[in-house]
Amino acid sequence: MTITTTNALPAPVQLWFDNVLLSRPMPKLIHKQMAMKKELPPNSGRIARYRRYTNLQTATVPLPDSGLTPPGQVLNAVDIDARLDWYGLAA
Repeated sequence: MTITTTNALPAPVQLWFDNVLLSRPMPKLIHKQMAMKKELPPNSGRIARYRRYTNLQTATVPLPDSGLTPPGQVLNAVDIDARLDWYGLAA
């Protein structure tokens, strides 16, 4: 059985082990990647309302030169209410 000590490791491997062994565990806060920052006025509450519009149908033919207006489409909206939560690190 061979025992490998830190004296027998190549320099790149030793550097990698030094970084891994000396690093502190940190939380992986993935909510920063998908979060949307929004400034709210003071005392505005804990609910933010966002509005999303549905897609209109794609025009598949060009407009004619006769001046006729194509029929209109109804634009629908969906309101999304989001409850705000505040996060912080404890000292």
